Amino acid sequence: MKQVFFNSSQLPEVHEVGAPFYGDKDILISVRKSLISTGTETAGYDSGSMFSRGLRNPSAITSVVNSVKEQGYYATYKKIKAKKKELVVRGYSGAGIVTGVGKNVQGFSIGDRVAYAGAPHAECVVVNENLVARIPEGVDFSEAAFGALGCIAMHGVRLGEPSLGETCAVLGLGLVGLLVAQLSRASGLRVLCMEPNHHRRDIALKLGFTICYRPNSGRRSRKKVTFLQLWFWHGYHVFMCRHQG
Repeated sequence: MKQVFFNSSQLPEVHEVGAPFYGDKDILISVRKSLISTGTETAGYDSGSMFSRGLRNPSAITSVVNSVKEQGYYATYKKIKAKKKELVVRGYSGAGIVTGVGKNVQGFSIGDRVAYAGAPHAECVVVNENLVARIPEGVDFSEAAFGALGCIAMHGVRLGEPSLGETCAVLGLGLVGLLVAQLSRASGLRVLCMEPNHHRRDIALKLGFTICYRPNSGRRSRKKVTFLQLWFWHGYHVFMCRHQG
């Protein structure tokens, strides 16, 4: 079967791999749609070779220098060479049809339409039964493939333990941020949206969010503006949904 990997230059490659084995509590799924989470999976897309990325990352250079001091040039060279050949698995949300069921799995049968979390971009995936859910009637595979992202957004909102009538700030209006904003509003919160990208702010406005700000440039200014706004609103929650926090 085919599976997608990312190479050391952060570019995708398709490789033939063996069919996955599923255990007693696992479900084998023939994938119909596998979601690309744009923020997470394309953060380093086509960002150059390991060497060029290292030059832009002082901590990586420091790590190499320390390795040379501690292990010598040859050992460090071997580590870098091995790293260059590594392939990284991507993907964690999708939907498909059940083609195999472990003997201890309950509630699922071959032929069920399901959404899943925690499995890579591949033609077939194996997922623990706890990370699989049936797709309701009227929901297609493309829509169901977003299920894991919805769970991530909902979990974040629940961790904030919001109460009806409180105020929250959603910092970053990417895919997860927009979901967090909508779930917060559905929970009875007043939502303040902050996003530097005007296209994303436009999407939020179209979704009915009337308080959408563009943060000032500079990390210190963004924090100052955010917390000054929230200070006057008293009870508040802050959901950080921007790339790299």
